[in-house]
Amino acid sequence: MKSKLSKLSRLTVLGLCLGILISVFIFQVQAAEPENSSASVTERRECEGFDTPEEAITAFCEALKEYDFEKALSTFALESYCENYDYAGFIERLRAFQPVSINIISPAENDLSMNLNTMKRISDIAAKITTPLQMIAFDNMVLFSEDENIKQLADALRSYQLYKADELSYSELKAIAVSMQQYPDFSNVEISEPLSPLKLGALNPSYLSLNNLNNIFLQDVIAGASGAAEMGIIMEDKRNIYLVVINTVKYGDKWYNYSLGGNFMILMSIPVSRSGIIGGSKENFDELDYDLITAEDLQTLFDASFDQSSHVPTDEELSEFRQTFEEEHAVYAETMETEAKANGLVYDPETSWFDQIDVLKELAEKKGETFYSTNYIKITAMSYDEMKHYFTLEDDLP
Repeated sequence: MKSKLSKLSRLTVLGLCLGILISVFIFQVQAAEPENSSASVTERRECEGFDTPEEAITAFCEALKEYDFEKALSTFALESYCENYDYAGFIERLRAFQPVSINIISPAENDLSMNLNTMKRISDIAAKITTPLQMIAFDNMVLFSEDENIKQLADALRSYQLYKADELSYSELKAIAVSMQQYPDFSNVEISEPLSPLKLGALNPSYLSLNNLNNIFLQDVIAGASGAAEMGIIMEDKRNIYLVVINTVKYGDKWYNYSLGGNFMILMSIPVSRSGIIGGSKENFDELDYDLITAEDLQTLFDASFDQSSHVPTDEELSEFRQTFEEEHAVYAETMETEAKANGLVYDPETSWFDQIDVLKELAEKKGETFYSTNYIKITAMSYDEMKHYFTLEDDLP
């Protein structure tokens, strides 16, 4: 009997000890975990945002100067973009699903979707940053390498041609890999004051056309932005000059970088692989792969960033732009007000266009039309003052 009791006591003590150990372990794990068990989901990679678009692009260029890519990425709308992006609107505009290239699928239905969206967004931005830097490295190989084989290789790659490596040894390939890392050195560049859309438009008259601005506006509405501004910055040192262009967007009351390269680079026929960060050696600029932009153009923009009175449209041109804008806005407002009334809806031309998006979406549905088209989404849908505020052009337009 004593033996059985002794055995029972030992088991009881052992059970109590195990219970205490398990309790301690659980306590330690809980103490080690953050209060929010989904911290991996809620921890945001983007920064807190900026008060102005000028601050957003400047922060990116300062991070680029330091080669702090984590900081550079954080200046972009990452989670905010994923949370506000209208995937259904994107498909409505495209009118088709693409099975291979799947964009951000938003709004996210769960933590997994949110994580995947954020990862894809970060990956897209990282690629947009690294690709033009690699193209500039190819330029440097062509311009400064003393090895003719490396020059030919780099020239082929920057021209999007296949370069066969059948006859290259492993040691030669390793040497080429080293050479391919001649990335631009931004450490000593001077960063200009940000360039407004009007300054960028000085290089291409089509930039400030209503049709072009409509395309920018439609893209930014799908992104869910409450404001947008395409900004540029010149970075220059004694030997090199670079242009950085970014489309910035506003979510809530904060600005973020949105798309490196923006619409301006497309109009200037800059290849997609170079879009966003272009430039290089001033002395050899004519040997770079730019069809419609010169070192003199970049210098003009650099000078314009310090002389706010030059390189902008004339007062007469701006007055004509305003007159055309207001005429088209009047037509839009009258058309929408009439069509809304005919379909049992109320559209008020005196109310902000953004506050009436749901009305216009319902109107498009009733009429069997596409909301995400230039019939409904165009900059002249806004009043002139609302448009200036949206694009932060109050100081540039009359």
